[in-house]
Amino acid sequence: MAITQAQANKDWKDAPDTSTLIMAADLEAISRAVRDRKFLIPSSTTSVDEFDDDSLDAAWTRVDPASVASSISWSEGGDSLSCNQLAGGTPANQIHGLIRPLSGIGGALAVGDGFVTAVTHFGPTANFLMAGIVLTDSTAAGAGGQVAALSYGTGANGDQMTNNIWNGTGWSLSGQAGDVMCRSGCPIFLRLSLIAANTWRHDISPNGVAWMTGPATLTKTLTPTHVGLVGSLWGTSTKGVMSYEFLRRVSGVS
Repeated sequence: MAITQAQANKDWKDAPDTSTLIMAADLEAISRAVRDRKFLIPSSTTSVDEFDDDSLDAAWTRVDPASVASSISWSEGGDSLSCNQLAGGTPANQIHGLIRPLSGIGGALAVGDGFVTAVTHFGPTANFLMAGIVLTDSTAAGAGGQVAALSYGTGANGDQMTNNIWNGTGWSLSGQAGDVMCRSGCPIFLRLSLIAANTWRHDISPNGVAWMTGPATLTKTLTPTHVGLVGSLWGTSTKGVMSYEFLRRVSGVS
């Protein structure tokens, strides 16, 4: 439709498929809302951080093996949190964490409580580039216990992902339960939950609505004090980038 020069000077734009005029700033907001529709916060969840500004909340704390802390950087922008890992930045089995206290975001976990994120990761096809959620009772590398839900690329096929739950001790991945293979060109939704006393489960979803539960669970006695996000290159010398769309607390998982 035609617009007047005066309207053009106000930077008005035609709205898609309508005769309504919308200012450019409003049009961008609408476009962003449409793009992020699947990331709207469901009523059963509480936002921990949507990573929707350009700076990390002060509540976040890094956990890194001291010798390689400088090889990884966390940054917020573009409506996501990014973890950029440089070559040779992780001793074998070690994971980098960005965590925050459970106090202030619901406190101690009850059965049925958990956390959800959506992750995307980029790197060479065979370097086991990992990204996921972690629950921990320690804020220092080399100490405490952890449970982590991870997604990582594997094999010769770049779009083939393995998703599983890991038992951690001292921020070192020491055992796994339940591989789930999937192919995805979009973010993978991960959920890590306490489903019974000392029983943890990792679920995956293509959209955060329909979930594949398990198939395996992990039995580990752990009273976590912090929750957060983890990344790892599993000790390889190649670079990688992980992206996290949000972190949210969820209840009523069964």
